[in-house]
Amino acid sequence: MIECLGRALVFVGSILLLGAAEASAQELGDIGLNRFAPAPVGDPFQEVQSPTIGGHIVPRVEVIIDHADEPLVLEPRSEHGAVVSHQTFLHVNGSLALWDRLLVSAVMPVAIDQDGERPTAYNRTLPSPQRVAMGDVRVGARVRLSGTEDDASSQFSLGTDLYLPTGTAGAFVSDGGLCLAPHLLFGGSDEGFLWSVNLGGMFHDSESPSALTYGGGAGMSLWGGRLLLSTELSAATTLNAIVAEAFKDDEHKPHLPGEFVYVKDANRSIKQEVGHNIELLVGARARLLKGVSAGLAAGPGLTSGIGTPAYRIVATLGWELPRDRDAKNTPDADSDGVVDASDACPYVFGPQGSASSRSGCPDMDPDGDGIEDPDDACPDERGVQTKNWHSNGCPPVDDPDDDGIPDAVDACPDMRGKPSKDRKANGCPDAASAEKHDSVMAGPR
Repeated sequence: MIECLGRALVFVGSILLLGAAEASAQELGDIGLNRFAPAPVGDPFQEVQSPTIGGHIVPRVEVIIDHADEPLVLEPRSEHGAVVSHQTFLHVNGSLALWDRLLVSAVMPVAIDQDGERPTAYNRTLPSPQRVAMGDVRVGARVRLSGTEDDASSQFSLGTDLYLPTGTAGAFVSDGGLCLAPHLLFGGSDEGFLWSVNLGGMFHDSESPSALTYGGGAGMSLWGGRLLLSTELSAATTLNAIVAEAFKDDEHKPHLPGEFVYVKDANRSIKQEVGHNIELLVGARARLLKGVSAGLAAGPGLTSGIGTPAYRIVATLGWELPRDRDAKNTPDADSDGVVDASDACPYVFGPQGSASSRSGCPDMDPDGDGIEDPDDACPDERGVQTKNWHSNGCPPVDDPDDDGIPDAVDACPDMRGKPSKDRKANGCPDAASAEKHDSVMAGPR
């Protein structure tokens, strides 16, 4: 079964990498070494993306400092040392939420400090990176396919990122080609617990090996959302590693590009540690001021794949447009929580109702009997609907003539009458009827 799957992956990989299958090397500096891909601004985790969108016309910006220690080291270290001893990137991250269904984003990375020990291999000195270099700009889009912002217990989104070859050549920040990274996002939240799972791929048109990407994150929101504690795992497995496992006992193992880094001066190749890149980050994010948040995370690299550091530290400072009830993008003149566009009474405070014709209007039926106050003769008592306005909305009483006057105070209980201050005429059609009824009740003299 594994062998069949491996051969199928070889076929798919060959199609994806058509035209590069005969290439066996790439320049040492022409690799995108940094494996940290920050999640769009507004997501709860540092790198694991979330399926949430977060409103309509909500812009967000964030500045990220990402430091990786020893992302490219030749082994044994005592003989060779670090080609890249450290990389520190500044990421300018921006996103825009639209219609609570679409999120567009962009990230511009710049290596602001990187260096290496210029180690020797094959009697040649290998290059290390220049200190400052532009990285590959990433643009992305995400569409939520299921779930809502109000019910965030379970959501599902489809997204994709496109890496543009804007990076400085030979500086260990770009492989010089386009990269497409589609992904599926699952996640949700429940009573302060947040989670997200990602599954996707990175497909290069350069000599860099394509890879399967996956990861997950979990966190706990505390103090009304003011503090988030999180743990996340991000990973990638190259197609080369999958093929190597599938054909480990096959002497005719096929070759895919990206297995070697080429050292041009020495006309020799240094074997890459292709395979798995896995990193763990543990962090916290706090909401400091209105719309302003800051975060800090750190964690080790768990494998020795190229680009996986000994450890990584990430610091963030972000801002988003506050989504208050009186924000310009959601006007709410009466501050009742129902935006003016959906408020049937935009200048009178009232709760949101199920009926759109009354949503945002004051409660006109405090006793909850279904009869609004203007038509309720007993507005503070739960009653029943009648045709007589004297009893409409009042508790049911013994009133056979249905004139709205209970028999206990009705001077003419058998005749439909009207109320009167005179107890002898109350409930009678007129004074004559009251006098007649009184004489009948008195009997013959």
